[in-house]
Amino acid sequence: MNPVNDFLATLTSPRTVTRYQAVLDEFTAWYAQTIGQPPDWTLLTPVEVKDYLAYLQTGLKKGKGGQQKTPLGNIFGQSHPDFGDHQAMPG
Repeated sequence: MNPVNDFLATLTSPRTVTRYQAVLDEFTAWYAQTIGQPPDWTLLTPVEVKDYLAYLQTGLKKGKGGQQKTPLGNIFGQSHPDFGDHQAMPG
């Protein structure tokens, strides 16, 4: 089970899928550099996502933070209620 792929499969716009995938690729690169391994999407915690969003806010990724926050909130908010103001996906 991969909640990220499950979420991406619900999107109907190819442009949105491409945008979200780019955000996930950036997050995956940051996560692997920070943690030392790729993320296990089923074990990802709200703290890890919030750490990434804080990283974006530091200016290291200046200009991209606002673009990336919405897709991450949508993706993780859907699969984890603690990630944002989104409803959890039925399990």
